[in-house]
Amino acid sequence: MEMMMVIVIIGIMTGMMIPSFRNVLDGQALKNTAQGVANLVRYARSESIQQSAETKLVFDSETGQVVFSIESDPFNQAGVFTEQRTPFPPPEELIRGKVKIASILKSNLFGGLEENELDFRPNGSSSDALIQIVEADKENPRVYTVGVVGLTGQTLIWDHAVENLYAE
Repeated sequence: MEMMMVIVIIGIMTGMMIPSFRNVLDGQALKNTAQGVANLVRYARSESIQQSAETKLVFDSETGQVVFSIESDPFNQAGVFTEQRTPFPPPEELIRGKVKIASILKSNLFGGLEENELDFRPNGSSSDALIQIVEADKENPRVYTVGVVGLTGQTLIWDHAVENLYAE
């Protein structure tokens, strides 16, 4: 009888802990996606410097795909980009739709502009950018922000929504 009571208590406690584990796993997926996006941003910047050409990352919020492209011939055909493969794929959570890119806010001296792409110039600089990554299909989604300091290309990650790169 005592053994049955112990088994019942263990079953009840396990049932109460399952939702907590799910929240932890969802939070880890969001964090992994933010780190994956930051890695893609760093890669695009480093390729821009190495190839002495402009590079672009285009985020498709519907499919979760991220397209990396580089200027094919910056001296003779400026502005013509060819799609390239990255050494690592975009975060799996984006593709499966568990998390999504909510917005990419680029800002410069003239104000802000919301777009779906981030570009780097041959010297590694860019516009300041804030990439908001949120949990998909949640009533109160958690947010991670990947920030890019335009002048230096420094990439930062926050575990909350950031509205101004320099206020943090």
